Amino acid sequence: MTQPDFDAVAFPDSPELVIGLVAPIGTPIKYFTAVLKTELEKRDYDPVDVKLNRYAEILAEGGKVTSGDSYERYDRLMTLGNDMRKLTSRNDILALFAAMEISGERPKEEPRHLAATAFVVRQCITSRRGFGQDAHSSL
Repeated sequence: MTQPDFDAVAFPDSPELVIGLVAPIGTPIKYFTAVLKTELEKRDYDPVDVKLNRYAEILAEGGKVTSGDSYERYDRLMTLGNDMRKLTSRNDILALFAAMEISGERPKEEPRHLAATAFVVRQCITSRRGFGQDAHSSL
């Protein structure tokens, strides 16, 4: 098997980035995201939010989860995400939505990457029980 010729590939000076944030409920994700965006901007990157919860909300009545306190809202979003995975028989359905959104942001002509752009995929949440079998799936 031949090895790819990486010298023939034109790598951009500031490659496109995709950063996924996963955190338990109660983590100050908004603070962390603000710090991350500030640091990316200092390095001349354009941070773009990709929020997975809006895809889970497709199944919600009225297309939005608005009622209840924060815990109830997150619990409802995790349940909707789990329902979506069951309906589609795809554990990666929310990741596919994120990939579709990112692809839609890219130029239609070559080169199709967005140099100096950082997609920040967020609202990947899990219960405080962690990532074990008993935990809600991440959103």
